[in-house]
Amino acid sequence: MNRKKTQTIMKTTAFLIFLGTIRVFGGNSFSQEAKISLGLKRATLTQAFDAIEKQSEFIFFYNDRDIDKRSRVTLSLTDATVRAVLDSLFRTEPLTYEIINRQIVILPVKEKGTGASTEPQAPKFKVTGTVKDARTGSPIPAVNILEKG
Repeated sequence: MNRKKTQTIMKTTAFLIFLGTIRVFGGNSFSQEAKISLGLKRATLTQAFDAIEKQSEFIFFYNDRDIDKRSRVTLSLTDATVRAVLDSLFRTEPLTYEIINRQIVILPVKEKGTGASTEPQAPKFKVTGTVKDARTGSPIPAVNILEKG
C-alpha cells in the first residue's frame, strides 16, 4: 500500500511539473494578450511610445538619432494588440521593432539588398604565404597570424 501511494505522489508531482513547464515556456504571450486603445492626433513617436507604456507592461528602447522628431502620427485603435499598434505606427516610418519579453526595441530599417550597417567596414582580403623559421629557413607548421590594430 505504501509503495502505491508513493507512486501516485510521484506521478502527480511529475504532472504538475509538466504543467508548470508548459506555462513558463509557452511562448512570448505578452504581445498576444495585451490590448491597447489609442487615440492619437499628430503625436510624436515618443508620445505614442509613452501612451503604449502607460497602457501596458512594455518598455521601449531606442536610439534618439533613429527617431524623427518632426514626424507626426495619427492613430485611432480600440482593443488592438501591441503588435497591431506597432505595425500601424511604423507603416510610414523607416523603423521596425522587435519584441523581447516585455521590451520593445525600435530599430532603423536597413536598406533592402545591401545589408549595410551604418558603421564603416574595413576591406576584406585574404592573406596567403608561408611562415619560415628565421634561423633554418624551414616552414613552421600550424601557424596562425593575428593582425594588430
